[in-house]
Amino acid sequence: MRAFSLEAFQITNPQPAPSEKELQSVTLIFGSKDVSPTAWDGSASLSSGKIERLAGYHFTDKDSVEGNSWKCSTYEWGAFSAGMHPNEKPQPQPTPLQPCGVTLYFRAPKDAEIAVKVPKGEFSFRPMDLPETEGLFPLGATIEIYRSAVMEQVTTPEYEDDFPSLMADGDRLWLTWVAYKNGADQVFLRSYLNGGWSEPSLVTEKPGDIFMSAAGMVNGKPMVIWSEQDSRGFQLKARVPGSAVETLTNTEGNNLFHKVATDGRGNLHVAYMSSRGAHSDIYLKSYVGGKWQNEIKLSDASRYARANDWNPAIVTDHDGTVWVAWDSYATGSYNIYLRSVRNGQPGPLLKVTDTTRFHVRPNLAVDSQNRVWIAWDESRENWAKDVGFLLSGGTGIYDSRNIKIAIYANGKWLTPLQQVEDVVPYGFRRFTQTPRLVADSNGRMWMFFRPRSNTKLPTSLWAAGGKWEVYATYYQGDHWTELIPVPESAGRNGGEISTAADLQGNVYAALVTDHRLYGGPNFSANPGNNDILLARLRADGPAVTHVGTRGVEPPAGLPSEPREREQIQALRNYTISAGGKTYRIYRGDMHRHTEISLDGAGDGTLYESYRYAMDSSGMDWLAVTDHQSGQPGANLSDYPVWRIQKAADMFHVPGFFTALYGVERSLGYPNGHRNLIFAKRGVPVLQIGPREQKAAVNTGSLLYPFLRKWNGLTSSHTSHTGMGTDWRDNDPDLEPIVEIYQGARTSAEREGAPLSPTAKRTELWAGGYRPLGFVSNAWAKGYKLGVQASSDHVSTHLSYAVLLAENSTREGLMDAMRKRHTYAATSNILMDYRMNLDGRTCMQGDIVPSQSLPELTAKIVGTGPIKHVVVVRDNEVIYSREPAGETYDLRFRESNLPAGEHFYYVRMEQKDGNMAWSSPIWVQRK
Repeated sequence: MRAFSLEAFQITNPQPAPSEKELQSVTLIFGSKDVSPTAWDGSASLSSGKIERLAGYHFTDKDSVEGNSWKCSTYEWGAFSAGMHPNEKPQPQPTPLQPCGVTLYFRAPKDAEIAVKVPKGEFSFRPMDLPETEGLFPLGATIEIYRSAVMEQVTTPEYEDDFPSLMADGDRLWLTWVAYKNGADQVFLRSYLNGGWSEPSLVTEKPGDIFMSAAGMVNGKPMVIWSEQDSRGFQLKARVPGSAVETLTNTEGNNLFHKVATDGRGNLHVAYMSSRGAHSDIYLKSYVGGKWQNEIKLSDASRYARANDWNPAIVTDHDGTVWVAWDSYATGSYNIYLRSVRNGQPGPLLKVTDTTRFHVRPNLAVDSQNRVWIAWDESRENWAKDVGFLLSGGTGIYDSRNIKIAIYANGKWLTPLQQVEDVVPYGFRRFTQTPRLVADSNGRMWMFFRPRSNTKLPTSLWAAGGKWEVYATYYQGDHWTELIPVPESAGRNGGEISTAADLQGNVYAALVTDHRLYGGPNFSANPGNNDILLARLRADGPAVTHVGTRGVEPPAGLPSEPREREQIQALRNYTISAGGKTYRIYRGDMHRHTEISLDGAGDGTLYESYRYAMDSSGMDWLAVTDHQSGQPGANLSDYPVWRIQKAADMFHVPGFFTALYGVERSLGYPNGHRNLIFAKRGVPVLQIGPREQKAAVNTGSLLYPFLRKWNGLTSSHTSHTGMGTDWRDNDPDLEPIVEIYQGARTSAEREGAPLSPTAKRTELWAGGYRPLGFVSNAWAKGYKLGVQASSDHVSTHLSYAVLLAENSTREGLMDAMRKRHTYAATSNILMDYRMNLDGRTCMQGDIVPSQSLPELTAKIVGTGPIKHVVVVRDNEVIYSREPAGETYDLRFRESNLPAGEHFYYVRMEQKDGNMAWSSPIWVQRK
């Protein structure tokens, strides 16, 4: 959106060149133009001064640094691998091969030269000749040289350190973070002044279950705020070091994603997300005059009852006004809201965005003219709606990310004259995200952000082996500068970044890295220890800022399923009476991946999976089932397991949304992939050994005793593929259900069934073809398997594991699975299938002895016109109808049935391709 009017602001306070004692850094990138793998071993020397250290840039486990020398090579990208997306076109690769490089940290006078030797030749340059935000390109532009952020690791490998929060008090910085070890978290605090750090101090009194920390200043001392779980949920705690811990919230529910700001009068303000019923709201609590004030609810009270508000951001302006932004699903898609609070009184609720596009995770900063800058992530409309192998119509959870920015001043909306995406390199422009704004003391507005900059399989939206790095830019004149690298910052999607500025023109970013190496086997190398780094940058010269009037948001597409809320509500209101009990319908997903899986770069963050389940799909329950919970080896940290299981508690809202504990164990055919589900937290990861992987032993002999010990159950997925099984083992008490359909692939019902592959239809062989794994073969062997549908990677909104349960507690849902009281659907379809036998009514999944002939009934309510309804007995279709309309009441009575055991199930198809499958009912005919 270009300007209709201009505003200009200039500060002429240039910073001096770095002194020879100040640490500086430059990053050299090798091989961006290589057409075949090439060695770039080399060395560097400094004409005067000292090279303090070298750090690898995109190093693999074959690359190394020793002293002032290095060994590294470029290497090939992975081949195109779509698999789950038959209509997907390959995406462009950012470079012919994967480049490598080094970052040099040094102290030197301004006339010093760095000399570099590499196989292609030798060259030298003066660091002071490097442009602030552009590079030098020696040896025929086969090498790129950039100024880069100066990096310092703040933490040690003793803990897994995460969620940094940085706060400036004049020239002193305060850093707080959460540290994990031995199954518990603690909060630490550390200060930074004149290049030196204080010793870390422990803030929390004892280890606990802690999410995020942040700090603000009160009476000249830092106050640290964190969220800690107790018997009621996650509650906000506060402490000034040396004083007692205070509890700020006292609610039945979870208080999360808090952010802290301090105003010019010494008051501290905390914005947070709180779940206290059907949805989460945004609250503000302030510490004024030495006392905590009553909290203020900032959310829109009139919105849809189950629409959640998420991820608040907070800042105070020069007049002491508090500004809070957040994103909300109030309109049926995520939009950004902004609200001011002055002297305890909220201002009007301002809509920053108002379209069907995906707008989330706002960030705020105030510039020298007291204007509020707001940045957020954006993706396409109909976020997390229908995406899959055979059915489509929406945008995936992690289809794309772009950063958008607006400015609010004196009741007017303004905008920079250029958006950040215009300066992002083309190779990773599709995933530019997580903006963090900070104004320096010279009037510039800086932004740090974390794009997805690398994957092992870059040409596919699946994008296995993804990595995210931090870059910086600042707004100068009418544009954002070219990106400034922040070295050593590779980490997970959504890894926290926190920014601050001192009075000397420096800007800082505290960030989390997991020291990921590049390359690696299969889907890339495993992450290492999580640590906190501090990045420092500074720009010299005058600051000039031109902004313009913000225009109207571009139009976006219409909602893809305008009736979905009423359809979901109808399912929630529906009851089933059988056997003297009343059951309700609970829709969920028991096969959801995140970026914690090494092949999950296309799946979004851990917390986005809950956004998808709670808002976009309106589900009632979810189990995140990352591969081995991110712990694929016994010698690796259990921190990813801790994060996954803690997230299940964070988003568990009894009575409204249930989060189960899950994990996927992935073995090749014939043992196959299975998802494990638990009602209790604290289950360890059952490691996979080479004998099990090679099928020298059956999985059941190892898995079933483990499940019995931990009171869990399991479900095979895509059993008809190379990830499937030949049904070599089954324990009906521990493996009572099967994933009959997966949105990421096809139906496993039987060969040639709707949405199922055949030997001749190779275009449907998503994940290979192993016909012995069709579920019909398991039923033929006498296995008692109910059915469910779940999503796996990338696919969304097409796979529902529907449970018929007496209540939505964790134990209640697990009980429904154990009894096979389940059905599978690709949309919000009602499938109430029952059987009348000997004067009693049975539910789907039941096993019933009988002397009479069964009568089958089914109430089916589709989300579109129904095409076909069939009854299948013993893998043969015995009843077929093509009803008109969206509803059908099935009634079928057997006229003859031989003695023995028989199973019956119902399948429906809609004209739009959506389907539902009931679980069988087994009749033991006497």
